[in-house]
Order: sequence, then structure tokens, then C-alpha cells
Amino acid sequence: RIEMFGDTVDRITTVDPLTGETLHEHSEILVFPATHYVAGDERMRRAVLGIEAELQERLAWFEANGKLLEAQRLR
Repeated sequence: RIEMFGDTVDRITTVDPLTGETLHEHSEILVFPATHYVAGDERMRRAVLGIEAELQERLAWFEANGKLLEAQRLR
């Protein structure tokens, strides 16, 4: 259990899930995110579509301006 006081961690404990009894108090722990992605699936999908559209615009610009090497690097 992580107990907070405002934005500050006040106490970190291991608690028995059945009795609620504190089993151990920790001075520090490692906390990992449940997912690597902060954005939801729909937001991520929209972002990918925007990135792909921008890529096509950049490729067209490079090719129109004779910068074929730069265009190839983006492919």
C-alpha cells in the first residue's frame, strides 16, 4: 500500500489482503507502469495516422526538390 499526503509518499507498506494487517513497512520500492503507453488506443491510432500522413508529405517534398537521398532515408 502506498499512502500519500498530497504529492508526497507518506508511507509504503505490505498489507495482508484478508486482514488488512500491516506486514512490513518499506523505505523504498520499485513501481512499474501497467503499460508502456500513456495514451489510449484511439489516441495512439490517431497519432500514427498523423505521423504517416506527415511522412508522405515530407517524402513528396524531398522528391519534388530533387533530394532523393533524404527521401530514401525516410523510407
